[in-house]
Amino acid sequence: MRVKTVQNIYRTSEAVPESGAYICAEGEIKLFQKDDLFTPCPHTRESTTWKPVDNAFSTGELVPQTGRYTDENGNQVKLKENDLFPRCLRSGEPTTWRRG
Repeated sequence: MRVKTVQNIYRTSEAVPESGAYICAEGEIKLFQKDDLFTPCPHTRESTTWKPVDNAFSTGELVPQTGRYTDENGNQVKLKENDLFPRCLRSGEPTTWRRG
């Protein structure tokens, strides 16, 4: 299975496009305000990439953080960090997943 390119990824020192929670490549979550600058990773203190936490994730993308995810049809599954988001559990078609 091919890993899909992830959208809405920002780098250290780029401006925050909208207020909210973001997760870095190391899995650290931090709140940012619009127009702040993305910081280095809170854990490693090195430059990193940031992605909005509440983004929807698509089949084939890497799971950013271990937890329970729900697809657009209400199916829930527990996934581990670095797993790939699966297809819909009922239809087998590509789907969108959200945390929770």
